[in-house]
Amino acid sequence: MTSLLKLTRLLNLLLAALTYAFGVSIADYIGKTIRIESFWLGFLMVILIQVTMSLLPEVYRPQNEPLVENETRKDRLALRNNALSVSLTCLAAVAVLAYILFNNEQLPSLSILFLVFS
Repeated sequence: MTSLLKLTRLLNLLLAALTYAFGVSIADYIGKTIRIESFWLGFLMVILIQVTMSLLPEVYRPQNEPLVENETRKDRLALRNNALSVSLTCLAAVAVLAYILFNNEQLPSLSILFLVFS
């Protein structure tokens, strides 16, 4: 569990959260109204996408490169399977959140294009 948490790169998650909050504060500053539920759902989507982006490269890393120090082949396989499961769960959660935002008419069509590319 701790090695999987290290692979998520918590500093990148923190920086993504700060960047998202900074973007929302700029929108608030120029006078755009912010819906609090769409803010939190979008924030959660950004964090889940960042977790997926940090875990998937570790899944497809070559077999001879260790993921963490002093690991056995069995540990490496278990960690890769767990990373793949977590990343697939995050992507499924992003799809559900996008569906919720789309049904509430809070997801612009350009945002859907961004989600498809990500």
